Amino acid sequence: MKEIINKTLIHALDGYNSHLPAKAVLEGLTAKMAGASLPGAPYTIWQLIGHINFWQVRFIAHLKGQKLTDVPLLEDGWPCDKSPADEDELWAAIQALLDGIEEARQLLEGGADLKHPPNYDSGYDVIISMASHLSYHLGQVMTLRRMLGDYPPPSGGYIW
Repeated sequence: MKEIINKTLIHALDGYNSHLPAKAVLEGLTAKMAGASLPGAPYTIWQLIGHINFWQVRFIAHLKGQKLTDVPLLEDGWPCDKSPADEDELWAAIQALLDGIEEARQLLEGGADLKHPPNYDSGYDVIISMASHLSYHLGQVMTLRRMLGDYPPPSGGYIW
């Protein structure tokens, strides 16, 4: 049963049967597009990537059983300015996002003790939170890319 649950959680992290994987959603993104503001949109793609990374670091720390300080203000979870300084900064942040997903996958596949991370019922709860957070914000990234005329990504994507 644990093997089935782990596989299901890995699928959730990847968006399997639900949405494009993070790598595809972010493929071909430029610093200009990542920092573009749209009327009515509260965040840029760059800010979304920074927000995902901020929380992903915390999710993984929870999986490792590390104690974390509280995040007292909503703004603390949105650490980025509107746009990256350049393509290198953008791709470093995208790589960090992808590395975080891979690290969570490895923890699951490696049999990490997922029983009692701080502030969660279980490590499985952490993974579900991480996967849901990714899905929610990757959907926003896809929508913003569409609105900016930068969709689908180069390898293709869902057209709906």
